[in-house]
Amino acid sequence: MTFISVHKDWRHFKYLFGSISHRMLRFINKYLKFCQDTTRGEKNVEDSQ
Repeated sequence: MTFISVHKDWRHFKYLFGSISHRMLRFINKYLKFCQDTTRGEKNVEDSQ
C-alpha cells in the first residue's frame, strides 16, 4: 500500500460519499417541503370550513 493508492481511494470514497450525502440532503429537503405543504393545506382546509 503506497501513499498514492491510499490517496486515490480516499478521493474515490470522498466522491462517493459526497454524491450519496448530496442525494440524501435533496431528499430530506423535498420531504420537509412536502410536510410543510401538507400542513399548510390542512390549515387552509380548516380556514375554509
